[in-house]
Amino acid sequence: MKVLITSDWDMDGVNGVATSINNLMKGLEALGVDVRLLTLSKSLHSYIDGNVYNMGSIDVHDIYPNARLSAFQG
Repeated sequence: MKVLITSDWDMDGVNGVATSINNLMKGLEALGVDVRLLTLSKSLHSYIDGNVYNMGSIDVHDIYPNARLSAFQG
């Protein structure tokens, strides 16, 4: 089975969302599930780090604190 989890939260931060997603990923991987995470990068550059896909984004904190907007151009 393959699972894609998406989140716009900072996965390096200490918060409930990051903790829940990390625990979910570890639990699913322990069951043999192929898990990937798609999230926003802290820069304009997209990159892959293991099973985490970071999509380039821009800071829009003027609209909402700590908010980021995808800068993906296809």
